[in-house]
Amino acid sequence: MILAYAVMRFSGATAALGTACTVVALVAQGRGHRFEPETPTPFDGPVDFVSRLFAEQWVTFPRFVLSGGGSRNLKDAGGRRVRLRRA
Repeated sequence: MILAYAVMRFSGATAALGTACTVVALVAQGRGHRFEPETPTPFDGPVDFVSRLFAEQWVTFPRFVLSGGGSRNLKDAGGRRVRLRRA
């Protein structure tokens, strides 16, 4: 959303902030995937990376949230602490 705002306002500083936030989110997501029991299939190349990123961020995740999956996961987790294994 920050990047869309930056484009509408022609703001270089906001675009830089949006890009930095995107990179931080991608790195965090990549590190988080290492702790999953079933790790995602490695990318076949840059086109595969962009297409999977777009599908996950703009199709799969909104569908998950709007279907109630996100709130169900939070409720099911309750106050439990999740133990992460070291990679």
